[in-house]
Amino acid sequence: MPPVEQAIAAWTALGPIRASLNPRCPRKECAKTDSLVSQSFNAAARTACTGNALVILLAALRKTVSVYDQDSKNLVDSALSAHSQLTRNVEEAMPSAIYVIDRYG
Repeated sequence: MPPVEQAIAAWTALGPIRASLNPRCPRKECAKTDSLVSQSFNAAARTACTGNALVILLAALRKTVSVYDQDSKNLVDSALSAHSQLTRNVEEAMPSAIYVIDRYG
């Protein structure tokens, strides 16, 4: 990891006094926070990958549905809409999770 400028490091929860030039802070609190942030991002990435697979499957399903089968098309469209809302929810939850981890982790 490249070195972090002191001014940028001062913006972290450690504050300007405790900010270190070492981007991988050796303090125990930093290791815990790093671990929690990594877990949050990994969970969001897995959710995104699963969501992408689901959208591809739903799009393929929509193509196989008969032109006259409006009920099935409506169900697929509803599933795609629900996935879109789920994606927005994950997008909104990530900054909150990072803030809580950074603040109280």
